[in-house]
Amino acid sequence: MKTIPILDDDRPKVVDHSKHHYHHHHHYYHYDQLTCHGSVDIQPKPKTYCVHCKADSSYALTDREGTVILALADPTDPCQVWFRDDSLSVHVKDEHGFSSFVLVNKGSGRALKHPSGAGQRVELLRYDRGALLDGSTLWTAAGEEEYKAVRLQNNVRLNMDAFGGVKESGGVHGGTTIGVWEWNGGDNQLWKFVPN
Repeated sequence: MKTIPILDDDRPKVVDHSKHHYHHHHHYYHYDQLTCHGSVDIQPKPKTYCVHCKADSSYALTDREGTVILALADPTDPCQVWFRDDSLSVHVKDEHGFSSFVLVNKGSGRALKHPSGAGQRVELLRYDRGALLDGSTLWTAAGEEEYKAVRLQNNVRLNMDAFGGVKESGGVHGGTTIGVWEWNGGDNQLWKFVPN
């Protein structure tokens, strides 16, 4: 495990090991100790969001016991709070050049996983930032307005969709399931990330 030296006053110090004639008192901490014990925060906290569907913005994307649904918005409900892991955004883009991200539920620690085909529900899987990603958790967002199409990174023709969320099909309600569908421009395929 890598270690970094910390001065007695808890400020990071770079040590030049090419010079052998130095005498400083250091404490050595493992990276995981620094993060867990709060001595030095080396990783910024991610921004969190509530994700709303344009079909009815009074509902928010929710992890309800392992199923992704729309529920009445409650920004204090950790099951409705999501963060975007953009760590691969510079390197992994969709075919139109939009940066990828992983959408992770703050309450459950599970990532939104897209299915392989249209008409199927999205799933959740345990998120481990250090693990190798298989691509099924990578999404992109496209659009000029505040509401965006959230698409599969590896198939931009499939979009996150609130099933039956258009008025002609009954509209959004508590428990509306979330899946993927071919792009049709409906309000049930447009999503807004509201900072929480």
